[in-house]
Amino acid sequence: MRFIKILTLMFSLHLPGTVHCVWAQESKQIAGVNDDYSAVQALVTNLVAASNANDVKAFADVFASDADFTNVFGQQAKGRSQIQEFHAPYYSGARQPGRPSFINAKLTALESRIRFLRPDVAAVDVKWRQTGAISPEGKPWGTRMGLMNWVVTKENGVWAIAVMHNTPLPATTSR
Repeated sequence: MRFIKILTLMFSLHLPGTVHCVWAQESKQIAGVNDDYSAVQALVTNLVAASNANDVKAFADVFASDADFTNVFGQQAKGRSQIQEFHAPYYSGARQPGRPSFINAKLTALESRIRFLRPDVAAVDVKWRQTGAISPEGKPWGTRMGLMNWVVTKENGVWAIAVMHNTPLPATTSR
């Protein structure tokens, strides 16, 4: 594909006014990719900000209406409203027995990798660190590390998480 574009550019150099059309088309394609990349990266930023603000509605808003969510314990929620309902106890004022608390936790996205599988589908890996959480046993959880794996989709011009799996990593993982 690159070879064809180079040939097109070479031939277009001999036709007055054509070079601008070729470059304009290339710039538009690159701008579209950059816009989509920024929109997908914004999902990472928004999820982290919502988690740190204890805002379960904003947390759930980054998911598609029919999203699938799986946490580090293998527990699942289906759909944006269930994802919001599922997370409410983690971010509410009173810790419930057997559940962790993220009220005073700080989530940090250490690294995110985005791979576009199609123009409307991307695979996203977000390596994270969390401090200040309370374990399900009611004790300080220490520094937690993990990896969120997402499938994100673009519907009607809006990117959202369609599938999320969250996996714990050893706290000794660098970065």
